[in-house]
Amino acid sequence: RRSELCGLRWMDVDEAEMMIHVRNQILVREEGLVDGPPKTQTSIRDVEITQAALDAIQRQPRRCKYVFSTETGNAIRPDTFARDFNQVKKKTKFSNLTLHDLRASYITILLGLGVDVRTVQELAGHASSAITQEVYARSRRDLKQKAAKILDKELSSGGQTAKPRAISTTVSVGSKQVQVNLSSGAGNVHLTVNPME
Repeated sequence: RRSELCGLRWMDVDEAEMMIHVRNQILVREEGLVDGPPKTQTSIRDVEITQAALDAIQRQPRRCKYVFSTETGNAIRPDTFARDFNQVKKKTKFSNLTLHDLRASYITILLGLGVDVRTVQELAGHASSAITQEVYARSRRDLKQKAAKILDKELSSGGQTAKPRAISTTVSVGSKQVQVNLSSGAGNVHLTVNPME
C-alpha cells in the first residue's frame, strides 16, 4: 500500500534478515502528515523482500527516519507518491500499470508459483484468504480478457495485417525468477509463465 511505503522507517528495515516490518503508515490530516498504524490489525506484518528490493532500499539517501523522503527530509504524501509513480511509468512500456496492479501482480505471481494462500494472505496483509483468492481470480480474469481482445483483433484481420507482438519480462520472487511471455501473431495468442532455472 502506498501509505505504508511512505511510512516505511529505517528502523523497520531488517537488512540482515532481508525483511521489512510493516508497523507504520503516513496519514494526511488537517494538521499535515502524521504517522499512524497500518490500516487493519492484519496489515501489521513482516514481509520478506528480494535482494533487488533491498538494493533499492539501500540506495535511498538517509535524510530522515523515513526510507522514502523528500529532498528536504520530510515524509512523502501518498498522493504525491502516486503522482510521481504515474510520471515515471509513462517512460516505460508499462504505461497503463497502476500501483494497485503492482500489488495484485505480486499476489498473482506468488500464487502462480505455488505459494500457499495463507502465506500470500499474510504477506499482502489481507484480512482473510478469501480476499487474496479474489484478487488472484480477478487478475486471471483480466489476463484472459486481454488475451481474448488480442485474439479477436488478430482473427478479425485474418492474421494478415496485424503485426506479431510479444511482451516478455522476468520477475524475481525471492530466490526464484519467473519468465512471463505474451505473444500473438497469425491468429494465435500465447501466454506462458515459466519458472527459470
